[in-house]
Amino acid sequence: MATKMATIDKAEELLEKLRSASWDAAVQDMEDLKHIAKTQGAKESDDMSHWDIDFWSERLRESKYDINEEELRPYFSLPKVMEGLFNLASTLFGIEIGAADGLAPVWNNDVKFESASMNT
Repeated sequence: MATKMATIDKAEELLEKLRSASWDAAVQDMEDLKHIAKTQGAKESDDMSHWDIDFWSERLRESKYDINEEELRPYFSLPKVMEGLFNLASTLFGIEIGAADGLAPVWNNDVKFESASMNT
């Protein structure tokens, strides 16, 4: 078992491989974000904070693919995604999943409780 456990050196080696493999793409992504921010006249274009990145990432995606998240909402609404997920579970695993609200305590009113049963 000890031969299969990670060591600190192996973990650091893996992290360094991941860092070096993704560094150039990450730098290019940040340059793209700065460029689109600059073309829109944003004062933060040269010095982006982490809270700016999501906003400018969405603007970049819109400019590259001519689509925005609002247009996708009808296709990826929560009820449709859940229905697709449950249909997939039924097809793959032969289980039926359905609403079971009220059968278990939840920590927030937005939480939905579902239960599963095997198809026979």
